[in-house]
Amino acid sequence: MLAKFKYFTWAASRMPFADHACPACASPQTRLLARKYLVTSLYRCERCELMFRVPKNEPGRAERFYQKEYKQGFTSDCPSAEELSQLVACSFSGTPKDYSSYIKFLAAAGVSPGSTIYDFGCSWGYGSWQMQKSGYDVLSYEISAPRAAYAQQKLGCRMSKPGELSASVDCLFSAHVLEHMDNPRELWEMAARILKPTGKVVLFFPNGALQREGIHSTWGQVHPLLLDSAAVRVMAQASGFRALTYTSPFDLNKVMLRAEDGAQAGDELGVVASRV
Repeated sequence: MLAKFKYFTWAASRMPFADHACPACASPQTRLLARKYLVTSLYRCERCELMFRVPKNEPGRAERFYQKEYKQGFTSDCPSAEELSQLVACSFSGTPKDYSSYIKFLAAAGVSPGSTIYDFGCSWGYGSWQMQKSGYDVLSYEISAPRAAYAQQKLGCRMSKPGELSASVDCLFSAHVLEHMDNPRELWEMAARILKPTGKVVLFFPNGALQREGIHSTWGQVHPLLLDSAAVRVMAQASGFRALTYTSPFDLNKVMLRAEDGAQAGDELGVVASRV
């Protein structure tokens, strides 16, 4: 409740003077889509299609938030030694952080075991550990210092900051991180810098299709961005990538055949992008 109160007072103090320009392409051509809680609005950029929260974060605010304030249950809470032992014993199978479906998606997208994966936004390492166990060479990054330390010390994750990599990665992988970013184009610019010429981007995030029931519960304090297929394709193209999008439940045959899924109903979007 304290975090929500702090967010409400912060947003209320900024809303009257809030900047409505797109955080990704800086275009002032944006339009209001929705409001919530009196102090928060959702805008869409008419140039790059990105949907974003107003007020936007000032520099450094998000990083401070993810150090201690961010709470998302099993996603953010590092398990005790006993809990971790049980999770490792079952390889996370059947738990909320079972990555088996993501690992199958990776293989269908042509990212085979042995490939070097950069897990951007790995939290406390549960996904990186499972991909490593499945035969991938995994490097990891997490903005939260406590969770990054846990991933390294308890699960043996090899932590690496984006600036430490250069054209050495086969796949930039990120699950439910893009919607947390202030400027999503930073991810695509990073991909252009760290991926090998044949490298791929594989992303997962909430499906921002506006016709989905309950869609407006998925953006706000924690998720400053709402992304759909259109926005992802435009951003990918601007950085030299062609993106195909798929909605859950994922049809791995379509992913394997590079066939684009036109469905809009799934709760989750998967993205596979390659250089043009």
